[in-house]
Amino acid sequence: MSGKKILLVDDDKKVAESIGTFFRSLGHEVLIALDGQAALEIIQEESPALVLLDMQLPRINGTAVLSILRSTFRSTKVFIITAYSRELKSQCDAIGYDRFFEKPIELDPLLDAIEEVIEDKKKEEILIGKQKEKMEIMGRQTQF
Repeated sequence: MSGKKILLVDDDKKVAESIGTFFRSLGHEVLIALDGQAALEIIQEESPALVLLDMQLPRINGTAVLSILRSTFRSTKVFIITAYSRELKSQCDAIGYDRFFEKPIELDPLLDAIEEVIEDKKKEEILIGKQKEKMEIMGRQTQF
């Protein structure tokens, strides 16, 4: 698994730190936010590839963070991780997310989903790079 920047948003500091330690051991850069306001500030400054978002957060709740992510940072992948499932899931469905996990979370499905996101991001970066190269070549050809 090639490292990418992951933002872990959870108001339980011990949980956030233990999950963060695990993902760091796999080579990822992990950022931690303990409330919704901090999460939005980190997203703005750091542009993580993936946000693991708990819903029960102080300052700004998870659904508000998700709404802002989907309207402002559309390319950021978002995994919902929460103990509050049925009613909250329907709210999240209406907003949009990439994956939904209920607590307690099983690590294998989460790791598989993260690997998929990382591979998709790599492909996206390669395509963007090729498009830029093609535009540069076309720009040089028109100068002659």
